[in-house]
Amino acid sequence: MHVLNSGRERGVLVTGGAGYLGSVLVRQLLESGHRVVVLDNLMYSQDSLSDLHDQCLSVIVGDKRDRNTVRQAVHGVDTVVDLAAIVGDPACQFDRTTCIDTNLRASLLLAEEAAHAGVARFVFASSCSVYGNSGDHLVDERTTPHPLSCYAKAKLQCERGLHHLDTDMERVVLRLSTLCGPSPRMRFDLVLNRMTASAYCERAVTVYGGRQWRPLLDVRDAARAIVHLMDYRTDSPFELFNVGHESGNMRICDLAGLVAEVVGDVEVNCTGSRHPLRSYRVDFGKLLATGFVPRFRLHESVRDVLSMLTDGVVTDPFEPTYSNTHHGVAAAH
Repeated sequence: MHVLNSGRERGVLVTGGAGYLGSVLVRQLLESGHRVVVLDNLMYSQDSLSDLHDQCLSVIVGDKRDRNTVRQAVHGVDTVVDLAAIVGDPACQFDRTTCIDTNLRASLLLAEEAAHAGVARFVFASSCSVYGNSGDHLVDERTTPHPLSCYAKAKLQCERGLHHLDTDMERVVLRLSTLCGPSPRMRFDLVLNRMTASAYCERAVTVYGGRQWRPLLDVRDAARAIVHLMDYRTDSPFELFNVGHESGNMRICDLAGLVAEVVGDVEVNCTGSRHPLRSYRVDFGKLLATGFVPRFRLHESVRDVLSMLTDGVVTDPFEPTYSNTHHGVAAAH
């Protein structure tokens, strides 16, 4: 699928557009009337975009680490949304070199080529995991990050590289909450989705630790936030936003209780942690001040993931294809 003609001269490039967040975002952009170019190596999914037959969609199968591919992809677009990454601590720990190459060096290469091509706005998907362990304290964009993992450290280094990039191109960094909910490229290695699968298939949810905070956000609202901020203008060429909502801040033990309540007849087991815990409770006031209003609450995310299981859309949520770590390491989100 590689359609170059469209009703608009310029559009939006989405790297990782076939991934968990990307495949949701691409659909929202098309519904909003944008011309969309996807750059993805399709490592995780060959099918997440296969039902889309829109003349305003182009798909380039390639790797954002390749400069020639990137130059082709950024040509003729107004906005770049960079989602392609090795996503999550386990996947990055598995191959730290690929993590740095993809999540840091390739993203800065993409930004440089985008600026050279005259792209107006570059949106980079970072992560709230850069905050590390803040305990019960509420953190915001002014809080000094303390990343604990290779994934978080690479994201923070890329944020700083984008900040210091010598260009007039507008750069927007989005520190995303832990995502959840249904997607055409489904993942069950994310905490809420994994809990829902365990609750449905095993009638039990196991929690390690449980007191740690985590901000969660439905993937559909994450995509909506990106579309919203693509058109939001500020006086600064570099902006940073935490992306989520206050009701999404939950202790892991409480999240397990919510999943058990929605699924029904589920046992929750709490046990000691097997490794050092990340814990961060995040303030999203800056994003909400732009006028963004989330639509999906966490019980709806659980309900809709559960429906994928009960309706047979997903028959075995523990298959490797639904896990970034088990499926393999690749530059896709």
